Amino acid sequence: ALAEAPSAGVPAQLVERRPDVQAARLRLLAEMSRNEAVQRNWLPGLNLTGFNGTSTDDFGDVFDLDNLAWRIAAQLTAPLFQGGRLKAQRAQQAALEEQALWDYAGTALQAFQEVEVALRAERYLAGQEQALATATRESLLAEELAGERYASGLIDIITLLEAQRRAFDSQRALIDVRNQRLQNRINLHLALGGDFNETPPASPSNKEST
Repeated sequence: ALAEAPSAGVPAQLVERRPDVQAARLRLLAEMSRNEAVQRNWLPGLNLTGFNGTSTDDFGDVFDLDNLAWRIAAQLTAPLFQGGRLKAQRAQQAALEEQALWDYAGTALQAFQEVEVALRAERYLAGQEQALATATRESLLAEELAGERYASGLIDIITLLEAQRRAFDSQRALIDVRNQRLQNRINLHLALGGDFNETPPASPSNKEST
């Protein structure tokens, strides 16, 4: 027996459980973080505590205003001399981030489409199963009546066999549609990344880029 499927109102956040959607989202967040790093490289870096990474070799250099001004100016103007390369990096990373954004959007749309197809199929198959269940009950009653009439000599064996064949075909069709509903429920489960009664997952935050 299948659990009752939702008629409407399935939270869209459930789709975020799918591994492909999660992977696309994380790729987008990664490209956003890389883009932020590239933007920081465009700005000049300035370090007044030690220009060689730790401390100056000559303590007197700290008080040499000409030397200090030269080093500061060198750091401030360094991005200008490599501006072409940095500009190309910015454009490349912006394109990669946009591509990741469209990949994520495409993956999400594909997921929503698969969910919608499975839900529509669920409603159609449920209606078909209900109709076949009614037809099966009627064909079984007809088979029973044909058996009684045959036992009473009112009909021949061909008529009885025909009633039995119709009852068998009706039962087989009912089993087939129930199997289709089961397969479609599996597809719905995969499209949602889990059961539709579960709590939607918390959306991952991009703390690195903020």
